[in-house]
Amino acid sequence: MKSCKIILLLFLFSLPTSLWATGTVFGLADKSLGIILIPYSAAGLSRSYEMADDDSLHLNYQNPAMWSKLSLTTFSIDAQYRASFANSRYGESLSNDYANFQGGFVALPIIRKRLNFGFGLQPVTSMEHSVQDTTGGEGKDYLLIKGGISRALMNISFNFFKHFGIGIAYEYNFGEVTDRYILEIKDFTTSNLTFAYEYRFFGHSASASAFIQLFGNALTMGALYRTPVLLKAEVVGKSISTDINKGTIVELSLPAQYNMGFKIRFSNRFAFGGDFMYQDWKNGYTILDVPEQGFHKRFVRIGGGIEYMASKKRFTDYINQLDFRLGGFYTEQNQTSNGMPIAEYGISAGISIPVQRFRSRIDLTAIVGKRGDLAQNFYEETFILFGISIIGNELWFINIEN
Repeated sequence: MKSCKIILLLFLFSLPTSLWATGTVFGLADKSLGIILIPYSAAGLSRSYEMADDDSLHLNYQNPAMWSKLSLTTFSIDAQYRASFANSRYGESLSNDYANFQGGFVALPIIRKRLNFGFGLQPVTSMEHSVQDTTGGEGKDYLLIKGGISRALMNISFNFFKHFGIGIAYEYNFGEVTDRYILEIKDFTTSNLTFAYEYRFFGHSASASAFIQLFGNALTMGALYRTPVLLKAEVVGKSISTDINKGTIVELSLPAQYNMGFKIRFSNRFAFGGDFMYQDWKNGYTILDVPEQGFHKRFVRIGGGIEYMASKKRFTDYINQLDFRLGGFYTEQNQTSNGMPIAEYGISAGISIPVQRFRSRIDLTAIVGKRGDLAQNFYEETFILFGISIIGNELWFINIEN
């Protein structure tokens, strides 16, 4: 068991400290920040809901008000592997895959099961794609687009009467999107010609979350409101042209966010739940106070699933110490393609494995889905995702046998 702890700790510290971008043919419109990422934990991804999850070991990534129920310092960290396979109306085939750090959180009880302080990091939007001109001629040109927005937050949550709690968070938003055009000329003996714009984002937002439990915890409901994100973008050019290289500062804002969800416990081991998320990118995404309506629209996500939870009995066989999850989701992304909404849907499944019972777990998830439609969007994508969350609390570092 000690060697297992060491391996997990090495994995945590070997993860990169930045949030990499996602690969998809969608979300590459002019003045785009990329498609919306759903910053769920692996457990949330596998059942397709998180807002009302009240597991005392897991950290709820969508509803920090739930952290007020914790009695021990708890941490969680995530990584993912994604792959996408796209086809176009013209018979083109595109593929992309990558692995990335997906954020993490630490929650520290100030008063056990009553008052909690936590902090963490999670992605917001993301894009990554490359396009190569293969028509021939005197050279080759490439267009590389990569980047996105991430969020660092600090949250304080308080629990009233054990069945109702609230959380208030300050959020610092940051990121970078790079548009890079590279021209390779056959007779150009020195180097390639490169023209690039870097958009460096930084700004602030706040969020309020809450939960309530009714009927002896048989029904849990959760909600979150996030204020509009007020950003500044420093636009910097990198090229042989002094005009392109002149830097400017642009103010923009991202829309407010509204999340809500529920969880119904049918027994100590079986539960069903669902989430709803909404953002108005058509009117809420502004540049210099002007709505950027060209390619943007409302973002809507509906997800739900079931969970068969581990037994709470102290002495039981290993199979009864596992959590099993299954879910499904439907999303309309925050942008259009060919003037039509980008629909995204899929199924999810996962399992939670105890490393040390009641102290630490590993959550594994898998998702298969589709994004876009050939008839409406010119492109259609099949994507897969494999995710892992490592969760532990302060007892993880204590040898109870001693």
